[in-house]
Amino acid sequence: MSNNYLRFLALAQAIDLSTEFADVDEAAKQLLIYIALRHSQGKSITVTEAMGLKAIASPATIHRKLDVLLKVGLITKVLKTITEEQNICSQQISLKSTLRNLVN
Repeated sequence: MSNNYLRFLALAQAIDLSTEFADVDEAAKQLLIYIALRHSQGKSITVTEAMGLKAIASPATIHRKLDVLLKVGLITKVLKTITEEQNICSQQISLKSTLRNLVN
């Protein structure tokens, strides 16, 4: 078992036990795990992609859970420009730097 996985399990337990993360329910934890797994593979995820994770929850619920994870400081959202000429942007979801160290 890798050291990173054990650190991630410790973080998951800390989230379960902390009153600071009381709003982080099971669906939000599943979403956080998915984001962390994508990050560990060197891949990012957009808000639109996250909202397509119907196995976790409905798109509206996913959006609310992203807001919860953002509010408690576990993730960040970064606006990325896809094409300059058409001014198309997407919101990329990223782990906070403290969490990135756990999954790298």
